[in-house]
Amino acid sequence: MADWLKDKKTSVKAHTLETYSGLVNNHILTTLGDLKLGEISPRHIQNLYNLLFETGRLSDENIQKCHTIINESLKRAAGWDMIIKNPAALVDRPKARKKEMLYWTEEESQKFLDTAREDRYYHAFLLALTTGMRQGEILGLRWKDIDFEQRTISISQILAHDGKSFQSGAKTDSGSRSIGLDRNTAAELRKLQQRSREEKIGSRNMYQNLDLVISSFPEKLKPILL
Repeated sequence: MADWLKDKKTSVKAHTLETYSGLVNNHILTTLGDLKLGEISPRHIQNLYNLLFETGRLSDENIQKCHTIINESLKRAAGWDMIIKNPAALVDRPKARKKEMLYWTEEESQKFLDTAREDRYYHAFLLALTTGMRQGEILGLRWKDIDFEQRTISISQILAHDGKSFQSGAKTDSGSRSIGLDRNTAAELRKLQQRSREEKIGSRNMYQNLDLVISSFPEKLKPILL
C-alpha cells in the first residue's frame, strides 16, 4: 500500500493523495494490514466494509473510496504477478445511502449575511450562498476572473486545501463553466474592489499582489495577500 500511494503522487492532486493516505493508514491497514497479500480474501474485504458501515467511522462515500483504493491496488498487484488474482474484484462496491439534504431557507441565509456583514470575509460567505462556489474556488478567485459587464465569474484556479498553493481549473469539468452573478452580489464585489485598492495604497510595502478577491489581512508582521 505504501508503494501504491507513492505511485499515485504522479497521477492525483495533493489533496486527493492526502485523502487516500488517511483512508489507507487509519482504516484499511488497521484491519487488513496484518495479512500478507496472498492471504487477503473477499471475505476479509467485505468484513472491513461491514465494520466501517456498522461503526459509522466513515461516511458511505468514504467507504466507497476505500473500495476504490483496495480494488485498484490489488488489481495492480495481480497485474504485476504479486498475487494470482484480485480478491476485491469479487466484492460488490458498497452502496451510498440516500440522505436528506439539509439547507438554509432564504430567510435563514439572509439572517446569516446580515450578521456577518461587518466581518472581513463577508464577501466569501456572500459568494458561497449566492453562487454555490466551493471554498477553494472562492479563495482562488481573482479580479480578472470577474466580468462585471456580463455579471459572470470564470473559475480558472482554486486554492489548495493546505492554503499554500493554487491549482488551475475548477474541481470538476462541470464547474469550469461561467457562473452568473445577481445584481446585488456584483454591486457588493464592486465595493470590495474599491476597499482592496485603498488597502493596497495604504500598505504598499506589505502586500503581495496575487489579484485575489478574498484577501487576507493578518497580524502586522505578516504580508497581506491581495
